[in-house]
Amino acid sequence: MMLSTKPKIELSGDIEKIDAITEQLCEFAKPYQSRCIVILDPFISVLEDKIIQFFYKKFKITQVKIKHPSVLAWQRPLLLALNLKDTFERDVLRYTIDQALSELNPQNLCKNGTRHYSGWVFTHSNIQNIAEDFAYLSLQKIYKTNQLLRFYDPAVLPQLLTILNTQLQIKLLGHIEIWTLLDGNGDLFYRHNDQPSMVYTGQLGITKQLEQEINCIGINNQFLKKYRKTHPLEKINECESLNKIKPCLLRLMSRGFTDNALLVEWAKVAYMWGKDFDLHPYVQNKIQNMKTRFDFTTLLNKINSPDWQIILNQDLSEQKNK
Repeated sequence: MMLSTKPKIELSGDIEKIDAITEQLCEFAKPYQSRCIVILDPFISVLEDKIIQFFYKKFKITQVKIKHPSVLAWQRPLLLALNLKDTFERDVLRYTIDQALSELNPQNLCKNGTRHYSGWVFTHSNIQNIAEDFAYLSLQKIYKTNQLLRFYDPAVLPQLLTILNTQLQIKLLGHIEIWTLLDGNGDLFYRHNDQPSMVYTGQLGITKQLEQEINCIGINNQFLKKYRKTHPLEKINECESLNKIKPCLLRLMSRGFTDNALLVEWAKVAYMWGKDFDLHPYVQNKIQNMKTRFDFTTLLNKINSPDWQIILNQDLSEQKNK
């Protein structure tokens, strides 16, 4: 019987950083018999990787069977359990870290938005249970319909945790005891779950308010994707950015404006001028009678001007003198 040859592992990134993250993940893995579960996400594009294909052939890849019409079979998340006591599999861990760092390059993100290597989790539960947890959690019942919640996306999870209360955070993490991923800066984010769920229903009970807050995560990510392209060296805390833009986004949504392009522009202005920029009497007066996103063009052009504060003071002075 012919044995399959292990593929050669080559790294292209910052070896020192890769090794530092690897060591930290290996430390996390020790209480779990040195097992680490890698989350892989082919949602945007097919994951064509010789390393992953090797494990496919070994039947060591577990598919998360999300039953939602927007997720085709090839788009379902994949879970790969690595034994970090094994030299080759530890090198595979280093490879996944290298790939995850490479995917975070702002130019790469703007080109295709792909982040296949989503994170590394640690648990005493078996991998099939984790796959089932993911499948249940991904389908959230809102207004009697199943809606897709891509909570395992590294661009979503940290922000989602800041929105959820403590009880829902525990439910979201489920049987996972340590969840790690790379944030948008390429730094390791990790969250410990001190109360891994023993009884698991998968439903978070998402209200209208919570749904709108979750929608703000998507707007924040779209804004940051554009922003990082022109500010590649700036370190940005995605959760802080969300907290900064969320109040004005929710207020605009409450007026019935849900157009994606407008909300992304509104987020950019909030990031630049502050979370309550829209509460200024001048802005409030301008948006009072606006009906569509096209009505905002003149206002947005003025606010996006570097001299907006000067223009604003001039307009207020003119109003007082009338």
